[in-house]
Amino acid sequence: MKTTFKKYAGLMVLAGMLACSEDDTLVDTPQNPVKVTLSEDITIDEGSGSVDVVLLLDKAATRQGKIYLSVPADMDKYLQTETLDGKVVVPVVKGQSASQFSLTIVDDNIHSGNLSHIFQIVEASEGFSIGDKSRITISITDNDNDPVDPVELQGLPKSYETFAGSWRSKKTYEYSASGLISKVYWETETPALRTGTETYYYNTNNQIVRVSSTLGYDTYFLYENGRVNRSEKIKDEVVEAYSLYDYDAAGNLGGMVTYHLQENGDYMEGLLHLYLFYDNKNIYKHQVYTKDASSEDHLLLSTRTYDSYITAHDNPFPMIEVIPGVKMQPNLPTIYRHEEGEADLAYSLSYTFNPDGYVTERAVTSSSGGEVTYYEWY
Repeated sequence: MKTTFKKYAGLMVLAGMLACSEDDTLVDTPQNPVKVTLSEDITIDEGSGSVDVVLLLDKAATRQGKIYLSVPADMDKYLQTETLDGKVVVPVVKGQSASQFSLTIVDDNIHSGNLSHIFQIVEASEGFSIGDKSRITISITDNDNDPVDPVELQGLPKSYETFAGSWRSKKTYEYSASGLISKVYWETETPALRTGTETYYYNTNNQIVRVSSTLGYDTYFLYENGRVNRSEKIKDEVVEAYSLYDYDAAGNLGGMVTYHLQENGDYMEGLLHLYLFYDNKNIYKHQVYTKDASSEDHLLLSTRTYDSYITAHDNPFPMIEVIPGVKMQPNLPTIYRHEEGEADLAYSLSYTFNPDGYVTERAVTSSSGGEVTYYEWY
């Protein structure tokens, strides 16, 4: 998809409220400011034209004001309107209950693939405050019907399918012309068949920012200093869970903790994951902890160990993935161990390669049984 944005600030009245003629009929106090929130997230096909981003007020504006929104990373060059210190400035007129700005999507040769951009309210002038929904994601789906040139896909991993006893699982990957994953089709038989699709969206720096699932939820990835520091699982505009991430001194993903929404509206800490890496960026240990409710200490639940990597070959589909596109196993492990409770299972992994050096099969054996995985490449 080739996308450029032109932005024009605009104003409109959504609730049909008339501006009051008497200046003293609209009053705010520091304890009762006008709250500003953003409308629901928007997904639009490329070439659909203009889309309005609406700022909603919880009551009619009691004075003139301005709302400032952060401009998504590397978006300035796509905006053909003035910004102030890297922020979109949206004016609010006294008496109105909403304001808006518009995005017009224009094709060019800048970018290929699905795009997603996050605008966030970061500042409000006197008399206004930022409400709970301060962020909106605008996702633009690539609607190009021309198939990607097979030459551009050559050497990219296409799919893997695993068989073990009576169950089976498979994932198939599609790519944009720029080589980024655009869709993942998955299916499982355990033994009932289940299928689904995940659509990937990126920012203009080709960083993953959203994964949309046909199961009815979306996962959003937020960045700080060029790395994912938070993700949110959202269904029906509700954040059902969010995860926080930390990194080790070498820049590897060092840990993740997830918080889950409770019936009372609070979030409760779930599992804590710690990841340890070799110097060659291959993970060698994954430990899972849970918080002890009585002592607030963390108790070890399980340990997964990966070892004896074949560093001469790339790993197309790592055994563990936390953030899409962030490889935690660039190479192929030949030893896997899973310790949990009283169980201690050891697995041996062996591989078959084609003449070009691409892995085509993986066999896993252990005292409790085995499985086989077949790989396909473009």
